[in-house]
Amino acid sequence: MKRVVVMLSMKAWKEAELRLKKIVTIDVSHERAISKEKEYWKDILKRIMSVVKTLAICNLALRGGNEKIDDCNNVNFLRIIKMITEFDPIMQEHLKRSTKRWEILKNHVKYRDGKGLTLKSWLETRWQSRVSSVKAIRFQAPQIKNSLIHLMENSDDATTVSDAQSLAKYLKFDFLVSMVIWYEILNKVNKVSEVLWKKDMNIDDAISLLNGLITYFEE
Repeated sequence: MKRVVVMLSMKAWKEAELRLKKIVTIDVSHERAISKEKEYWKDILKRIMSVVKTLAICNLALRGGNEKIDDCNNVNFLRIIKMITEFDPIMQEHLKRSTKRWEILKNHVKYRDGKGLTLKSWLETRWQSRVSSVKAIRFQAPQIKNSLIHLMENSDDATTVSDAQSLAKYLKFDFLVSMVIWYEILNKVNKVSEVLWKKDMNIDDAISLLNGLITYFEE
């Protein structure tokens, strides 16, 4: 009986030892992946900072009216980044990651007629850009969430999976309700703003519009 107990105890300890070794192996693997990802982003930032410094020294603008990397009329920063990718494997990989994400997003975010709203950051000086940015999420939240789920389940890139998980967490009930309200507010303000910026704007009409906007907020 004692012998059986000893053998069972030894077996339990052996199994525990194997489990611990397995956990250690997993931890080491994760640490290596994290370390590799850190070095990757360090290399990317070095190149980006070099481009920014070059443009600053030459007193050239970083941004412009076009921010599509494949457009021949895009901004100076993107032109140089595009040029670097022709010779640099690290930037090639970085551009490929961004392009792949965007293609997945475009495949999911479509209306019935095949057209969707563009997801982009807004410009602080233009109300129209704020409305457009919010509108894209307001009317396409389900499609956006599907694209994020696709990235989480199918991407081999740890950063892409992490980013998709973080963004998906925001697409919950309270966020969606606030998005609907925020879009309605921005849309009303933008309509008034467009009239106020017209060259032939009439002061009486402007006052009437502003009073109407005040009434809207009060209601």
